[in-house]
Amino acid sequence: MNLTSVKDGSTEEVREKKLSSQVMLLISIVVLWGIFAVLSKYFLSFKNIMNLLQYSSILGIAACGMTFVIISGSLDISVGSVAAFVAVYSARFVQWTDLWWVGLFGGILLAVFCGCINATMITFVRINPLITTLGTMTIFRGIAHLENNSKSVPVTNEMFKQFGQGYFFGIPIIVLIMVAVFVLWGFVFKYTRFGREVYSVGGNAQASFLSGISVKRTRFFIYVIASLMAGFAGVCNASLVGAGPPNAGTELALEAISSVILGGAALAGGRGTIVGTALGVLVLGTISNGLTLLNVSSFYQMIFKGIILLLAVAIDVFKGEGAYE
Repeated sequence: MNLTSVKDGSTEEVREKKLSSQVMLLISIVVLWGIFAVLSKYFLSFKNIMNLLQYSSILGIAACGMTFVIISGSLDISVGSVAAFVAVYSARFVQWTDLWWVGLFGGILLAVFCGCINATMITFVRINPLITTLGTMTIFRGIAHLENNSKSVPVTNEMFKQFGQGYFFGIPIIVLIMVAVFVLWGFVFKYTRFGREVYSVGGNAQASFLSGISVKRTRFFIYVIASLMAGFAGVCNASLVGAGPPNAGTELALEAISSVILGGAALAGGRGTIVGTALGVLVLGTISNGLTLLNVSSFYQMIFKGIILLLAVAIDVFKGEGAYE
């Protein structure tokens, strides 16, 4: 048997696994929508569907960045704190200048700065990613609370609030932004050298290095992208609620990781897709929206989300990947 046939067979098997995972997610979404439609007459209304997508957009944007991290075989638990830190300061920038673009681009620059801190500590100082992001998670959250004595920073600039609250032909602008973000990173994964390098590093970092890939550089940009997307999610959240809340994104890291794993990514790295992540986000958004319509306590919702994460990881283990040794 020649090498080409083995490689083609392996590629076909990976594609089948991706398709199977995505089909199962689509079936799950259909089932969930059917259940909630029966339990609540408001669930399938156009207004509620738009509301579901609008409030899932924050998670969707952040989950795109987490997809890079998990496919590379790592984790970043600081994304929720980055989102809160950027939300507070983007609101403050707008308050100081009354210019919407200063809040947007100032927040993005802060997010990149946060990502560079994580990336430097991990790739050059060589501190464990979980320890690094645990530390920065605490630091960024603390700074966010200190800025305004743990109070939200209000935003009055109407242009800034259009990102989260505005509509375009009946569709929330933030939903269109989320779709654009998914399309952008989906293109990067599928058609760029960097996207292929992310998969390669996640699959086998040592082999990637021997084949000429700069593993440090790839990992550096992965963490910058993760913080960039978390920060952009924070800006969008500040726009959506009309303020920069320091307690924003408290569950964002958990939900982003859950979305990516639900989407078929392997915790061990080397496998995952943006499409899968989008479906994972829709599953979590549907559950959150449906339970809220049914007046289920937010504390029970936290329990459900934790169970979903454990189930997603358990499925990953049963597939032969991500097992703890």
